[in-house]
Amino acid sequence: MKKKRAPNLEGASMPAADPDVAAAMRRLLDEQAAAIAEQEDQHPTFDKLSGAGGGREVALGMAQRFLCDDECPTLVYYESVPHAYRDRLWVKCSDDEVLTLISSMLYQCRMRVPAAGDETHWTVGPYPTTQAVVGEVAFQLPRILSIPSSYTAPCHWEPNLPEEVRFVGKLGEWHPVDGRGKMVCRGALVDMMTGEAWCNHDVFVPNGAAWQYYAKALPPKRWLKFLDSLKLDAQSIGLVQEWFGYILSGDIWAQKGLIITGPPRAGKGVIGHVLSELVGQLMVASPALHTLGREFGLEALLNKRLCLVSDARLSNRIDVAAVIESLLRIVAGDSMSVSRKFRDALNLVLGARVMLLSNEMPQLGDNSNAINTRFLILELTETFLDREDTVLSSIQN
Repeated sequence: MKKKRAPNLEGASMPAADPDVAAAMRRLLDEQAAAIAEQEDQHPTFDKLSGAGGGREVALGMAQRFLCDDECPTLVYYESVPHAYRDRLWVKCSDDEVLTLISSMLYQCRMRVPAAGDETHWTVGPYPTTQAVVGEVAFQLPRILSIPSSYTAPCHWEPNLPEEVRFVGKLGEWHPVDGRGKMVCRGALVDMMTGEAWCNHDVFVPNGAAWQYYAKALPPKRWLKFLDSLKLDAQSIGLVQEWFGYILSGDIWAQKGLIITGPPRAGKGVIGHVLSELVGQLMVASPALHTLGREFGLEALLNKRLCLVSDARLSNRIDVAAVIESLLRIVAGDSMSVSRKFRDALNLVLGARVMLLSNEMPQLGDNSNAINTRFLILELTETFLDREDTVLSSIQN
């Protein structure tokens, strides 16, 4: 049998590439690259948790991918407590909520491990969500997303450049800023003097009001009508309005509290309710008066602007001296040691202003003179007993 000779390709020219085929190939490659990028974006891939710094690398990558919006974190740790940016407000969240969030993030991730016996090849599979893995990420997140303990809110966020993140191991830095005279509402931090507003996402202030700022809002006619129905003189009405502004400003320069007394159904509760809604329920602590003298009684006042005691009565069995001491130190803006359950105590100045409501002047023993020098007194005399306006609190204006 004769062997076939190999064709002589010398001098032969390859057929010209079809431009339509080349364009189709380019489109296919681009689509594949986009699909790979989309898959990586939806399911980022990390190495297995092992070795020094492995947990921090994974936590840093997850924070970049899942816990940032427009280069600003959506989760921070302030005073060792996690806070999340939800519905355009910074609010406290529990440790269990953080663990649930970490599990959800890990479920969307993939783990890259070397193939058995061949370290040049890798296999990719679901990232484990075991207690050990979740716990390690939860341990690392505060070291990446914490506001320094020496800082007092508000704090402004400055992101690191993308090439700096891995080098420094942080997404950016928080820096304290002056928050005096600023109202905190949904999505904004508002200067009360100028009306200028800033986004409150990159300016961390815990809690805030649920309403949205509107610079052209009309005068509160219904509120002014309510004040007029109390039959107060001009000086007393001015005191109420100044007190509202003082609470909204978040400032403590006046070092004063307010006691409102009056008969039942005299409007004390309405004033407290309106102020609570205005400053934001998240900014209000409503403890019983006697708890302020207990070990953990001041914890509820952390990151609040108003301490509203709606029934300022003390029994004879309560340590009145401890309660009075706490009241005076809060109003005076003294640094205090605040014990917290299951966390380290904090030494700081509480920003909550004290407002007491009572049918009669609280009986605070021998220290009443000291109380009188620190508290403003508003006495209501008109009562609406048996003629209450039951829908008054639901009226918007």
